[in-house]
Amino acid sequence: PLEDVLGNEAFTTADYLRGLVRAGITTDRLGEVLGEHLSCIRRTRLIRNRIWTSLAYPLVLLAVTVGIGLFILTWPIPIFREIFNDFGVSLPDLTLFFLKLSDLTVRSLAYWPWFLGAIVICGIMIFGIRFLPGRATRVRLWQYIPILGSASRNAAMSEFCSLLAILVESRVPLPDALWMTADAVRDPNVADGCRRLAEQVAH
Repeated sequence: PLEDVLGNEAFTTADYLRGLVRAGITTDRLGEVLGEHLSCIRRTRLIRNRIWTSLAYPLVLLAVTVGIGLFILTWPIPIFREIFNDFGVSLPDLTLFFLKLSDLTVRSLAYWPWFLGAIVICGIMIFGIRFLPGRATRVRLWQYIPILGSASRNAAMSEFCSLLAILVESRVPLPDALWMTADAVRDPNVADGCRRLAEQVAH
């Protein structure tokens, strides 16, 4: 029986899904409840994918712009420098600025292994930071960023409301529903708020 499976200690599913299945069995709405849960997961994933897609476009545009700028500074401009030197004409300040910038860029490219190493180290640090403690603080700082932070915060609140609504509609007591929702939401700050709210409701 399903109840025996849920009660088995080897069944390591999250408390939220375990409670959701129990609530569905109690209310004879198991299929409907699981369908709502699946829709909630898909909706949350779609929102987060849209956030990252909107972030990827300006990053790709920035990378292409930097690449084109480096190409111009390292190839055409040095050729024009030789032409200007051959003519011996006086150049405007803006042209002199770009000639100096080109010289600096060409000299800096001699240290490209160091730049590549720094990029690799930064990538490893960005990837590994998720495994460090203090995730709630990092998420809170990220959510202070205009537009992207607001979208991330709204996505977290949407996930919280959807998950909690399914449990409440399934007649799970509100303190228990809040505790189980805290186990299911991804945002650590929302999860912490769920637990505090559950204690206040229980009192």
